[in-house]
Amino acid sequence: MADSGRGWFWYEEPVEEEQIEAAESPESPKSTAVIRENAPEEHQTATVVPQDFTGRSIKVADIDENSMDRYIESLPRTPGGTLFAKDLKEILPKSLELAVDNPSPVNVLRYFTLQRMTMNKSENFATESRRLVMLSPELDEMGGAVRPLKLREEAERKEEREVGSVLADLRNRVILVYVYQGGCPYCRQGVSEINILADEGFGVVGISLDGIILNDLKAVSNIHEPSAASYYGISSVPALLAVDSEERDGSGYSVVMSNGLLNLSEIKLRLAEIGK
Repeated sequence: MADSGRGWFWYEEPVEEEQIEAAESPESPKSTAVIRENAPEEHQTATVVPQDFTGRSIKVADIDENSMDRYIESLPRTPGGTLFAKDLKEILPKSLELAVDNPSPVNVLRYFTLQRMTMNKSENFATESRRLVMLSPELDEMGGAVRPLKLREEAERKEEREVGSVLADLRNRVILVYVYQGGCPYCRQGVSEINILADEGFGVVGISLDGIILNDLKAVSNIHEPSAASYYGISSVPALLAVDSEERDGSGYSVVMSNGLLNLSEIKLRLAEIGK
């Protein structure tokens, strides 16, 4: 029973009584002993290493599903109670292998538990790394200065205020011309963005190229004019133009801001560029 922990594969040739007596004889120079690092060479003998989990002498590749949990329990732990990264790196692939070969609840749960432990360690490391880089720009691996989150948010708010100021000035002198085809699904989708701008005070004119009028467009004028595409140099719809309200006097301008669908933020940014 003393050797039951050595596994079913353990086997040794029977020892004869004469050999036992010789081994126990004080005259025998090769009795079982542990090598001491500083012992004279003539007194050194082979170290007896137990093939069990506490000795960590077993290889991960040799572990089966019956011995996996005992092996994991024998591994050292961090102060937080988790396995060390080195051990996780070795045991996780083996756990996956066992779970795939025999997807029992025990094997699958063991694998996901080890995987979650690994992911938590990675997430904790990433979180702390981001925090340190934010506080210490010199740690940025790209060599650039990393602005703290507060400064970045202030810069974004400043940019929004500047865009808002430019748009407020444009509302008084720019008319938005929405050129579309009523049978185009993208043209119908873009109506909601144009209506928001109309609600914010921009004058809107709708021009249909195919004669199908989009009546839900909030426009001061919504007409059918197939020649508008060639007149303004429009290559695809929906198209959005910014037309200076003084163009009728010959002193204004018209700008094609898009040939295709734009979201609201893109439209406002392009308008702001016109107004600068």
